[in-house]
Amino acid sequence: TGDLGASDQIGTAEVSTADAPITATTEFTHTRTCPVGGRIVVEGIRERTFDRETRSGTMDFSLTKTHENCARTVRNVTITLNGAPNVQVDAHHAWQNGAPVGLQTLSMVGAIDWATDDGREGTCTIDIQATFDPELRTRTVVGQACDRTFERKTTWRGGHR
Repeated sequence: TGDLGASDQIGTAEVSTADAPITATTEFTHTRTCPVGGRIVVEGIRERTFDRETRSGTMDFSLTKTHENCARTVRNVTITLNGAPNVQVDAHHAWQNGAPVGLQTLSMVGAIDWATDDGREGTCTIDIQATFDPELRTRTVVGQACDRTFERKTTWRGGHR
């Protein structure tokens, strides 16, 4: 979150504009310090294809989020997070004529170790799958995070917006 800082890098962006569609691949690294010490490192790649004439394209990204002794205080208790080893996030989005098309997906898989300064500790395992289907007008989120299992499906009437 926030603006790019001195420790952020956006590297090896490759853009091809010879023919429509335009394609771009961007590798990135963002590092954030935590309120009471430590840091979070997010590294990944984004691949994007875009056709300006048809306002259509795709975007796929894959990133790894790693907590490294990331500490913050909540209600007078300091909690420290460490990747076990990390959380992997992958997503796919597509649009046509400026509107979502096809199945849009997002997944988060991994684990984070946690410890508090009052002696509690554990591991939070994460396995979340989310889909958005603009044709069926449904959004589904299923999975588990920190020993809590959930499944939520939402359907709506009207357009995609």
